[in-house]
Amino acid sequence: MSQIILIFNLPDAAYAINSQRLKSTWLLKIKSAEALTNSNTIAINSSSWFKLPEYERVPYLMQAIKLKCEDLSVSEL
Repeated sequence: MSQIILIFNLPDAAYAINSQRLKSTWLLKIKSAEALTNSNTIAINSSSWFKLPEYERVPYLMQAIKLKCEDLSVSEL
């Protein structure tokens, strides 16, 4: 089964300062995109992304996708 996963590169302003959790307005935008496109999403903090060395970026994305797919398979049970 194939599925679409949208990857959002979000600014620091999208995250709460203390917890680094997505702010509600950004979470709503992401949930809306999921609903409108019938897809799943991964949010990436742009500051964290650019701090990663080039060789760690693809494995980071692959891990995020793997975790998202595992979450989806567990929720379907």
